[in-house]
Amino acid sequence: MTRSTDTADRRRETDPDSEMLEPGKYFARVDSFHPGAIPIATLDIVSAEGWDPHERGATTRAGAVREFWRRWADNASGDTANPFEDFWIRLLEVHLGGASDWERWFNEATWLSITVSRAVPIGDGPIPAGNFEAAVVPPATARALSRLFSMDLWPSATAQTVNDVLASIDSLDHLVVQDVGQGSTNALTGLGDGEGPGIVRLYVDVGAGINRASRPQHLTYCTCSSPLIILTHWHEDHWKGVDLDPSLLKLAWIAPRQPIGGHHATMASRILTAGGSLLIVKRSSRPAVVLGALRQLVHVGYCSGRLTSRNNSGLAVQVQSLDLDRTWLLPGDCDYRFLPPIADPVSALAVTHHGAATTGTPPGRPIGMEYARAVYSFGNPNSYGHPRATAVNAHRSAGWRHSTNPRDLDSLDTRTTAGDGATPRASIAVGWETPPATHGHLRNHHGMSLRT
Repeated sequence: MTRSTDTADRRRETDPDSEMLEPGKYFARVDSFHPGAIPIATLDIVSAEGWDPHERGATTRAGAVREFWRRWADNASGDTANPFEDFWIRLLEVHLGGASDWERWFNEATWLSITVSRAVPIGDGPIPAGNFEAAVVPPATARALSRLFSMDLWPSATAQTVNDVLASIDSLDHLVVQDVGQGSTNALTGLGDGEGPGIVRLYVDVGAGINRASRPQHLTYCTCSSPLIILTHWHEDHWKGVDLDPSLLKLAWIAPRQPIGGHHATMASRILTAGGSLLIVKRSSRPAVVLGALRQLVHVGYCSGRLTSRNNSGLAVQVQSLDLDRTWLLPGDCDYRFLPPIADPVSALAVTHHGAATTGTPPGRPIGMEYARAVYSFGNPNSYGHPRATAVNAHRSAGWRHSTNPRDLDSLDTRTTAGDGATPRASIAVGWETPPATHGHLRNHHGMSLRT
């Protein structure tokens, strides 16, 4: 009955355009909501056919999920078959027509019952509103679903446990904001025998473009030295890389406690069954570790936005060189006003949310510092208009030197993974005090295109 993880990974590599959303009953949460003339929601949806969230007993689907999370708390879930492989779970975009309750359902993380009236292809754009009906599930059913497809049963890691894992990282000499299309991956590497960016020691997010058209043809992740992964938040474009390189699932992950749904719970289950580990940071803790003789402080802190916003309630990462008095800031998708306290001066900034409009003031460019970088990581095409002119202007106002040509984000202090016509798309390599060489392990062994 339970499919193997390898079979599931092969299934995820098939063309989603060949799938159909079949008529029937489904449970769903609104994963994202986009208002407009025709509002669009993304549903985190699971088929309701053939099982009941109130079921008990390890032989039932619901009972097997509860047992799986219990065994995780006992450090034994890796020995258990993955019950999530018996569910049909997807993220689907849907048109909402004139519906008025969807934004509230999104903000309140409401569980819904979805009735699909006829088969609809998946992958041809948002599903038209007339193909389904939605209703709020009874409270008891909502509670049962939340315990299965949320973090309610997940254990938290102690601050000491997280610190011990962080302390295993070697000194970090280069930051590589990786070209993954419309997504986010930041690789922090060792020196690499003086050749520039070397073996990856730490990833902050391992995303990829959800839209395959935005991804580079050759997208690779370096797992040569079993790097640690810090997940800033649970949006798929920050962990999509696991579908392209399942070896990422076997690593140690540090992640925030946030409202999630079945799609994200399934990803977590894949980490555990692949032999990886998943440390959920307590919201009351502020992990911070000094690495080695070079005295680099890695700080992981929760953002202060509402829990209903994954972007603003996840983790932000700072790497501070105590000897050089410089900080690399990796804010994920968090608006600047919700970031934890930042250690000045910020000499390298992965611009938040791919250059989306943001509230709050970006960290200022250090005055008098010759070398600094603000990197815009986004993909073409993208339907969000990233980077937004308002975001570019906000960073320019904060002192980051931009070209007078608004289309040029590859000169002075700024770089972009997408390129700008005059410069090709590439991953952007950043050093502490000077630009690194554009070769080394990532280029020679992983075929990565690098610019500085």
